Amino acid sequence: MPETNKDKQLFTVARVFFLLIVIPLSLMAILIANGIFKLGITAKERAVTVLDQKSQEEIKIRAINTADEVAGFLMERKKDLLVATIIPTTEAAYKQFINENKRNVWVKAEDKILRSRSRSILKWLSLIGTEMS
Repeated sequence: MPETNKDKQLFTVARVFFLLIVIPLSLMAILIANGIFKLGITAKERAVTVLDQKSQEEIKIRAINTADEVAGFLMERKKDLLVATIIPTTEAAYKQFINENKRNVWVKAEDKILRSRSRSILKWLSLIGTEMS
């Protein structure tokens, strides 16, 4: 009989240990893991929001810069047109005007790489043939 009491006592100690130590530690581990997952999700959402705002600002700045460059380009072409209206309407005068007004432009080369080339952007203006480059 003393062995059964010992077995019962061991069984109750194991139960108490399980109830007081293992279950609370397991619950704490589950709660901590849940909190870490929620923290990760929140951090990810905030990072995406901040990056979206930064990229929107960068896109806005690029759009403004592009618009300014296009406006500047168009103003230069307007100036070129005004100058073209006062030069003599001869082939030699137009060739000289075109050759003096070459600009660096980005051109896709044969190897499909963009390169800066000095080109005339006023070919459409001339009264001369299309053999000029």
